[in-house]
Formats: sequence, C-alpha cells, structure tokens
Amino acid sequence: MSFFACSKSIGIHDTPASRTLLEKHLNDILKNPNNISATEVRTYIAKELPDKPVVEYTATTEKAS
Repeated sequence: MSFFACSKSIGIHDTPASRTLLEKHLNDILKNPNNISATEVRTYIAKELPDKPVVEYTATTEKAS
C-alpha cells in the first residue's frame, strides 16, 4: 500500500494542497532543533561519476517520536 493510500485512510487525500501541507510539516520538523539528536559530516565516493569524486554531506539524525 502506498503512502498516499495509507494517508487517505486518515483523511489526507493526494492533492497538491495536501502534498504542500505535508512537505511543509516535514520540513518544519526537520528544522526544529528540539527534534535533532545528532548531525555529522559524512563522505562517500561517487563511483557512478567520472573520476569517482569524494562527496561530503551533513547527515541529520532525528529523535524518535
């Protein structure tokens, strides 16, 4: 069962407005410092790209609800 099929069962229908609302809610959760338990810089080798560059990014771990 897809995410939107499950969300429809609780009254959230797959509409542009619902998607915007859900995206805003999830972004707000991520940006709230009270919800973040850790951040760390990680690297990986992008083997699928020419010259296999090393890519650095920041990973964020959220607290469990």
